[in-house]
Amino acid sequence: MHANHPEMAKKWEKEKKVKKETKVRSLIKKMVREIMDEEKLTEKNKYKFVKKFKDLKAAQKFASDSGEAVVTKSKDGQWNVSVLDEAKKRDYKAEYKKYGSSTKAKKYRAELNAYNRKKGTYGNGDGKDASHKGGKISGFEKESVNRGRAEKSRLKKEQKLIEGKFGKFDTGVGAKGNGLTMWDRNQSQGGDYKTIAHISDDGKLTIRDKNVKKEPKLMKALSIMVAAQKDYWRVVRRQFEGKLTEATEPLWTKETVKDAINQIKKGLKNAVPYLDDIGTGFGGESIIGKISLDPKKSWPNGYIENSRWALIHFFPNGTLDTIRMNGWGDYKTRKAVPILRKSKNKTIKQATDRMGRYFTVVRIKHPSEK
Repeated sequence: MHANHPEMAKKWEKEKKVKKETKVRSLIKKMVREIMDEEKLTEKNKYKFVKKFKDLKAAQKFASDSGEAVVTKSKDGQWNVSVLDEAKKRDYKAEYKKYGSSTKAKKYRAELNAYNRKKGTYGNGDGKDASHKGGKISGFEKESVNRGRAEKSRLKKEQKLIEGKFGKFDTGVGAKGNGLTMWDRNQSQGGDYKTIAHISDDGKLTIRDKNVKKEPKLMKALSIMVAAQKDYWRVVRRQFEGKLTEATEPLWTKETVKDAINQIKKGLKNAVPYLDDIGTGFGGESIIGKISLDPKKSWPNGYIENSRWALIHFFPNGTLDTIRMNGWGDYKTRKAVPILRKSKNKTIKQATDRMGRYFTVVRIKHPSEK
């Protein structure tokens, strides 16, 4: 349309992009309003009355000891304490299961799996995730970084629940190295906003301003954050403890390294034609050697470097070094050959199976140029 007027084309594309972004923003706002309206309708039904008090402090203490509870003033001037109905608490496992079985989640996982298979990294346990940027897969990064970004996003959404005006408080929330800190913008202390509450990483709530307890909505928001913080760190702790116990015993010793080598050769014999160079490394502990995907008699001039070859290096703690195939002269062809990323393995069989799948794919899909 504007082929002869590049400036007009740029302007048209920019206007089109702005319109699209505006439409998306308005749609998101509409969805948020609908969700908030729905929450307001159901919020009153989540709590059930348990006890009435004449004294506000007694009611607040009872509510604090009861976990997730709210204090409201009744028409007769007394204070009602209502606790969250156990039957109406959020079932996070059910929600996650429901989301995981949705068409959107299945499509998302299929996209990630297809990308990993294409790169030859599917199921290799390298501790890396395919990362999304701008809605597209942009490459690999450490799973802790990728999932940590999702956790930051989660915290931002949940912080909105407790950021804002609650009675005389104008709250703000942020992470200051050890959990979450809440401050009041209407009060100052030591040249900064005054800290009124703190939630530790394990979900312990510390109130630093006694007036916080007089605001039921603020106390309720804090209790939601405490529950979310506990759930998150429970999962992190479980994952961390699992990593501590992983591969604590060596897979072989100096005395049993020959048996380990024989086990690897036996497991790879159907996938790799040449395995004779595999032996022990420096010190006699690690397993190292060159393999070839071509029979020895087919090597030009009898050199393994003239075939499709790779160096493998495997350690007693289960670490299998990155494997890169060599032997293709053309750069474009060589670049298309996938690599097997560095991985941590619990057994020799796990590492052997991983190598076997990789070598089979390379042997079949990337033939020799000779």
